Amino acid sequence: MSSCSTTAAPSRVYRAADVRDALLVHQLRRGGYRLEQIAPLIAQVRSAGGVAPLESTLRDWHARLWARSRAMLTGAAALDAYLGRPHQPHGPGDHTTDPNRPPGTSH
Repeated sequence: MSSCSTTAAPSRVYRAADVRDALLVHQLRRGGYRLEQIAPLIAQVRSAGGVAPLESTLRDWHARLWARSRAMLTGAAALDAYLGRPHQPHGPGDHTTDPNRPPGTSH
């Protein structure tokens, strides 16, 4: 019979700031941010002593992100509406349906 060691591996202890940083990095990575973009933000959070002193900056950032997202959605909706329109002739007498034929040419 073999004996099993019951000695537990040393556990790691993380400070609250370490957990905060890890969660912040995780959320930003999920949002598509690259590590080169995240590193300066984490440095700012650490030098400020946490997120609380940066709340107004984060609120402003969130407002800009929200406005940009809405503008992108509005643009996508406009593009969809434009692309969904039926083909319009290019000029008088132009009833070309072949997209490879230049406008105004006959069969």
